[in-house]
Amino acid sequence: MLGEVTFGTERVPENATLQAFFGPGGSLLFYTQGSTPVSLEVVSTGRYVRSSGKYSWELKTLVPAVATVPGAPLASVSRIHLKAGAAYRSHGKVIPYGTVPKKGECPKGGFFGKTEVTFGGTFGGEREFGIPAKTVTNVIRVPCPRR
Repeated sequence: MLGEVTFGTERVPENATLQAFFGPGGSLLFYTQGSTPVSLEVVSTGRYVRSSGKYSWELKTLVPAVATVPGAPLASVSRIHLKAGAAYRSHGKVIPYGTVPKKGECPKGGFFGKTEVTFGGTFGGEREFGIPAKTVTNVIRVPCPRR
């Protein structure tokens, strides 16, 4: 993950790691840690919910506002690369949290995936900073499995 922090009038890159964990009640926990140029440790939560249309599941996650040093603008995210996938074993059987269609069932050219992120806005709590909301959407094609 690549973020940015501000020192004086200069925006500087902040490399950070992002790890996902299973949380209570089927939730997800995301731990973000950065150490240079500022020390950051942030825990945020998410949950999969049913969606409609082309997308059957949606990951809803609140990314908290992150203060870096007193008086400086909030830290921001430039790029996130996250691979998702997990399974658990129950009575000797592997139960996946998410699957892709089998090779013969996958639509030609792959299937759709979508990311939609809203930055700012006044949603209360940690996001109440008077920043106008801006939503960015990216639709991708997920390739079919090779086997």
